[in-house]
Formats: sequence, C-alpha cells, structure tokens
Amino acid sequence: MATERTVPLARVKQIVAAIVLAFSAMLIFLAIDDLTLKMRLTLAVFVASITAWTILDLPDTPVALAAAALLPVAGAIDEDVLYRSLGNDIVWLMLAAFVVAGVLRQVGVIEQIIRRLLARFATVRGLFWALTLLIFATAFIIPSTSARAAMLAPVYLGLATAIGNTRVNRALALLFPSVILLSAGASLIGAGAHLVAAGMMERLQEKGPDFLGWMALAGPFSLLCSLLACAVLLRLFLTREERAIAIAERDADEAPTPLTRQQWTVLAVTGAMILLFAAQPMHGIGMPLIGIAAALLLANQKVSGLPLKAALKSVEWNLLLFLAGTLVIGEALLETGTAKVLAERMVDLAGNSIARTPGLFRCRSRDTFPPRHHLAHGAGDHSHTCACPAGRSPRC
Repeated sequence: MATERTVPLARVKQIVAAIVLAFSAMLIFLAIDDLTLKMRLTLAVFVASITAWTILDLPDTPVALAAAALLPVAGAIDEDVLYRSLGNDIVWLMLAAFVVAGVLRQVGVIEQIIRRLLARFATVRGLFWALTLLIFATAFIIPSTSARAAMLAPVYLGLATAIGNTRVNRALALLFPSVILLSAGASLIGAGAHLVAAGMMERLQEKGPDFLGWMALAGPFSLLCSLLACAVLLRLFLTREERAIAIAERDADEAPTPLTRQQWTVLAVTGAMILLFAAQPMHGIGMPLIGIAAALLLANQKVSGLPLKAALKSVEWNLLLFLAGTLVIGEALLETGTAKVLAERMVDLAGNSIARTPGLFRCRSRDTFPPRHHLAHGAGDHSHTCACPAGRSPRC
C-alpha cells in the first residue's frame, strides 16, 4: 500500500515565498507605471524584506541589515544613508533607555516598589487589577517588552510562590505577558517601532508626536485593552471563589526593607528623566540627549554601584541593529519618493472603490432628499444629475 507523501512546512513556505517574490517582481518592474528605477529597486527590496520576515520566518536583524546594505549597492540610496542610521537619534534614545533599564534591574528598585504596593491587596481580584496598572506604568520607563518581561519575572515568581494555587498561578502567568504587550503602545519608548513611526511622521508632516502627545493619543486605548485583558482572564480562568481567595498576610519578620539611599537616588534620576521627557516641548532639549545624560549618571559606580561597562551588557544590541536597518529602508522609501507614490495610489484605489459602490443607495437618497435649491424653489421635478451608472435605475 503506497504511503502518502507529505511536504515539509518549510518547503511550502519557500514555494509560497518564491511565488510572491516572482509576482511582485512582475508588478514592480513591468506592470506599475510612472516609477523611476530607484523607486522600483527600493520597492523590490522592501517587498523582499517583508516576505523574508512574514513568510520565511527569517531572523529580523540579519534580514534588515541585508536589505539596508543592498539598497546602496543597487544604487537606490547613497552609502551615507546606511552609515548615518547607526547615529540616528532613535538608536541613541533606545541605547540610553536600555542602560537605564539595566540599572533599574540591577538595583531592584522596581521589583521592591511593586511588592510593597501589592502587599496592600488582600484578594486575588485586587491583586490582578493592581498588577495590570503597575505593569502598564512600567511602559513609560522600560524601552522594550523583552526588557520589561525580564524585570518583572522575579515579581511573578515571588507572587506565584506566595499564592500556591495552580489555577491562579496559570492566570497570573497569562496576565504578565498580555499586559506587557498591550500596554507597550501607550508610551513613545514602549517599543522601538513607535520611535520609527514617530520619525517617519515627522519627516512627512514636519512634526511628529512628542512623549505627551503619543501618551494622549495611544495611552487611553492601551489602558483599556490592558484592563479588558485582565477582566477576561479573571472571568474565563478563575471561578468566583478563586477570585475571592485571600492572599496570605505578611508576617512581621517579613516586613519589606526600606529603600536604600542608592535606590532612592536611582529612582529620583529616573523620575527626573521621565519628567524631562514630558516637558520636552517646553525646554527644547531632545529626548535622546536627556536619556544619554540620565544613563551616564545612573551607570556610575558611586551612584548605582553598576559601572557603565556592566550596564552596557544589558543593551539589546540585536534590537538596535534591527532598528538601524529598518530606518535605512524607511529612509529609502521616503528619499526616493516611493512612499509618497504608494500613498497616492492607495488613496486613488480607495476612492475608486467608493465610487463603484452600488448606486441604489445614492439614487434613493437623492430622490428622498433632493438638493437644497430644489427645496428652496419648491420644484417638484427631480431632474438633477444622478450618480447612478447608466441603466442601473429607471428612476434616475
């Protein structure tokens, strides 16, 4: 009896990617009109990068760096654009934020503050809501989701040990990553992609959102999503009795130790950095420069006990290089005019699709509500121009 042959998933992805790339090349180089050679090359590299990331699941950073290096080789942009990407203010801001996060993790001030606050809540329900708000607040200090996860992991382990309930701990294990991801959108430094998007907006509109502007636009939505995630986890994963479980009271000998002078100093510098971020439109100092000053001050043996060399080990260099590569791709799309052409084509397509909407509703609305000048003159004839295609409605 013949056995059925199965095709490995990796092989299927390669075939799909080859088809997508071949079809995209035909569209870019043969079918799309009014594009210069630089635009076509930039668009081809952009589509190839998206295909490698989404279909082939290739590592993000090597693909971004390869695409960034290919663009000047193909002649789409100058080499200086590639070299300048590593000196971009976004990369410097993320570098400083990672150093600050490394110092905070080393000193342990965030974990200690969270444990102090959580000790005030007596039930599992109250604990979950408080954790949601506290994790949400860390998005304005820590620059990436992975860094926040690494910092909050000890908090979860300590709570799970103290609670000692398998079902509650499972829901708690889902709460941490869910809120970390959903709350990242609230802060401009919550993810590197936010800084890239803000930079592109500034290039296109000559003004991008600042720290407070981003928080005002995205903060409420991210907070709502985080709270909804908490409510769903409480509702679906825990019973009413489990939600009302009382958390064991802290013994007298387990009273939290007071914050040290070192921790207070680190906390004060971090708070000052956030305040300066928020007041950036008033004083005019760039966020990267503020972050670098705070990082240098915190990564000092006398201030935090952590030298700069050790603090730099907490930097996610892989993410910084990925950011630099994507910045080059974005710069190429803007510099060659490809982004503008694509936006105009998308608007045209959207307008044409609206224009092709069945004319029944437009016809009926015009018959029901005739133009204002007809009403003003009391005219009974509705011989006004109709937007319906020919032959679509006899009433037109």
